[in-house]
Amino acid sequence: MQSDTNSDYFFIDDNLPSELRARPQWVAWRYQDHGKSKRDKVPYNPRGGQRAKSNDPRTWAFFAEAVAAYQRGGFDGVGFVFAEGGDLVGIDLDKCRDPQTGKLEPWAGEIIERIDSYTEVSPSGTGVHILTRGILPPGGRKRGAVEMYDVSRFFTVTGEHFGGTPSTLEERTATLAALHAELFGARSDELVECNTDSDDSASIRSDFEIFALGRRAKNNAKFLNLWRRRTANYPSRSEADLAFCSILAHFTEDPQQIDRIFRQSALYRSKWDEQHGSGTYGHRTIRKALTNTIQAKIRKLRILALATHCGGRAGKMQLVVLLATKTTTGWVRGEADLGQVAEALGVAGTGTKQHEKHVEERKNYKQRLKAMRLTEVSKVAGLQR
Repeated sequence: MQSDTNSDYFFIDDNLPSELRARPQWVAWRYQDHGKSKRDKVPYNPRGGQRAKSNDPRTWAFFAEAVAAYQRGGFDGVGFVFAEGGDLVGIDLDKCRDPQTGKLEPWAGEIIERIDSYTEVSPSGTGVHILTRGILPPGGRKRGAVEMYDVSRFFTVTGEHFGGTPSTLEERTATLAALHAELFGARSDELVECNTDSDDSASIRSDFEIFALGRRAKNNAKFLNLWRRRTANYPSRSEADLAFCSILAHFTEDPQQIDRIFRQSALYRSKWDEQHGSGTYGHRTIRKALTNTIQAKIRKLRILALATHCGGRAGKMQLVVLLATKTTTGWVRGEADLGQVAEALGVAGTGTKQHEKHVEERKNYKQRLKAMRLTEVSKVAGLQR
């Protein structure tokens, strides 16, 4: 891969991905000499000229405002801030490019090809910035000439698109996790392992696939906030732990897999491995999450099994009445929410085969729940410490 040569900063806004320009996370910046060998790049609020903070959205502006401030003079460029709770990641590869020839160091070219997302030349011309959609695992952020950030940092932006790379921001969570593991080692490499010990189709997905499902789910904001240990909406850390495990339990019933993924999250702490009764705190949390999730599935299947026997308009009306009565809501333990009622009405009267399918599925879940004793789960998952 090679880019046009240019060692002076210039800005080409037409090359920037529209998704990046649309976000109100822009600042202006200028060089500041602190007597170091490398000048600092200091961010400023384009609206008032005060110093900007990478953790304070009030000091950021829209793209057009940042560009206008730069064009008026007094600033050396524009930059993008990675916001808390966002889904963008920046990778800074330093001292990897010859500004005269555009030739890259082999290690940098390999990273660029692996991430395969929008990439541009840095202001100095001696490095490159990769911008991509995704989320980083907890842990290290800088090693040698490579830095990776997804929050509380700003990147200078040039718009000098690096030839051969996409002009768009691509989703690369799994690739980022693998790269992070190679650079920083330790816990992150556990996330690349695939679980193949279970016969259940929902449990043989890789850890990456489970993570991606959570990332794309309707409640993905909740998933990502818990992954990053943003727990302000929870009365306690324990409830946040359970909430995260419950989301994972929706996608996999493998306690080992839930344990592995939880350990990669920012929620993980020493308490996870503390002994609580006959199992560890982590083990008991996973068991509770799995139990609650399976019970919810059983309740849902009760409703669907009932619905398949209620055919025609009159039958559907009967179903609505049944679901609304005290007896029936007690029967389904008060969890027949509007979504489940709508789904039940959608399958109402679909016949014996569907009814038998729901009954069989419910029976299977009940068997799983019955088998899910604390000592047995501990034995299977190997979570006793």
